[in-house]
Amino acid sequence: MGFEDPDGVEHRGIEWASYEPGVQIALVQSKTGNPVVLPLSIDVPADGGGTERVALYPELEEELARARASAPAGAEIIVLESGAGRSTRSGACRRSTARSASLPGCRRR
Repeated sequence: MGFEDPDGVEHRGIEWASYEPGVQIALVQSKTGNPVVLPLSIDVPADGGGTERVALYPELEEELARARASAPAGAEIIVLESGAGRSTRSGACRRSTARSASLPGCRRR
């Protein structure tokens, strides 16, 4: 996963600027280079007519809110850390984080 800077250079990670709380998060898929926009909420029919907005990943957004609150001023990149405090890109860390956030397709062990 990554993002593309204004000069067209791809970088690893996801930028805070690509995250719109309650709306979407955007990234560039590292394997294909394709841009991806992931919705964080959808509108569904409400009882009695109209629609209501439903959060798709509320636990993930809670984690991102905590991460943003503790990020240094001016931080531009969202970074995952292992329990030992080391930056990591390991699949195990991503799976663990995804399971913690109850993302689809991630079984709790």
